[in-house]
Amino acid sequence: ARDPGQTQMIGLDARLLCVRTLIRSIRDKSYSNLALTNAQMNAETGTPQDQALCRRIFRGVLERMLTLDACIAAHSKRPPEKLDLEVCCVLRCGIYELLYLQTPESAAVNLWTEAVKKLRKTSAAAMVNAVLRGFLRGGKQIPNSSTLTPLRLAAIKCPNSCKVTNVIKTSNPTTTPINIITIQVISINISNRNLFYCIFSF
Repeated sequence: ARDPGQTQMIGLDARLLCVRTLIRSIRDKSYSNLALTNAQMNAETGTPQDQALCRRIFRGVLERMLTLDACIAAHSKRPPEKLDLEVCCVLRCGIYELLYLQTPESAAVNLWTEAVKKLRKTSAAAMVNAVLRGFLRGGKQIPNSSTLTPLRLAAIKCPNSCKVTNVIKTSNPTTTPINIITIQVISINISNRNLFYCIFSF
């Protein structure tokens, strides 16, 4: 009979391949699809299900990274940009799986907690476990505008190529045709061009 601990770790290799490829892609600024294809070709043969899971999480994290980072920020004492890349990527993958896949929640938390240990970040295992469980206790809610700073709100609403550079102005108009509480003018850099967006809070 299979050991219960081994049963709970089924799929760990696929997740490790996913997060290691994600880390490498971000660190090297390489083409993500090419990085994933090469990683899967060079990896030990896995089941089609493992390969599909790896692709699903990898691509999903890249597509929804800003939303995932907002979820991390809501449950971590340190913002994503202040975390070690390995830890941050594990949390991104874990929250993505909890949000968008049908994996049993306790299994997903245990797998990603084990994954961060395999990345030689054992000291961060308790923190990863706490953030993921905190996310579950919070009902897996994606933060809304009332719980985000202007910079993070702008980042969530903009594509990955955007870089929020500054909050230019925040004002509270006294007379408006509609009931606007605040107007925040934000400078965003896209392809080396500064664009300006207004965020209206009602």
